[in-house]
Amino acid sequence: MIESNHGAILEALASLTDSSAPVAVSRAAEAVRLARKAADAIGPEHSEYSNRLLNLTIASATLARLSGNAAVLDDPVTRCQAVRTPEPADVSSTMLAAGLAHALAVRYDLTGVPESAAAAIEAYQLAAGDARLAVFRCLHVAQADAVLAARCGETAVSLSLYTLKWHLT
Repeated sequence: MIESNHGAILEALASLTDSSAPVAVSRAAEAVRLARKAADAIGPEHSEYSNRLLNLTIASATLARLSGNAAVLDDPVTRCQAVRTPEPADVSSTMLAAGLAHALAVRYDLTGVPESAAAAIEAYQLAAGDARLAVFRCLHVAQADAVLAARCGETAVSLSLYTLKWHLT
């Protein structure tokens, strides 16, 4: 757990640092290493696995963005897609969907692969529709999805997400 939290703190520091600075990439790489260690320390059946995987996914997205290396996202995206959503879905699985969406959006930004954008939009919609999330979190997810959908020419999806955003406020 300490590695996961330390990784999250380093990811935040890397995000706030000038992205052209080598220290930002170094912090992000260390965040990924610590978050991966924390996720690997427990199995997918553990109650904390989704939270640790979320930290790994966000740290990896930051590293990919800073380094320009989309391959950094392969492992966390595969892990997120392998997690079985409990029935009924819990808030952790919704947050993991939002993290997966962010990672896929970063992958799309780096590669331009339309399937990454489509999967990101789908995951964003899942997360934005969960009424148990705090309103600000729903708004953030809906806004990120609407912007990506608009960039990809998905006008109907983008408009429906902006409508959701206004409905929540």
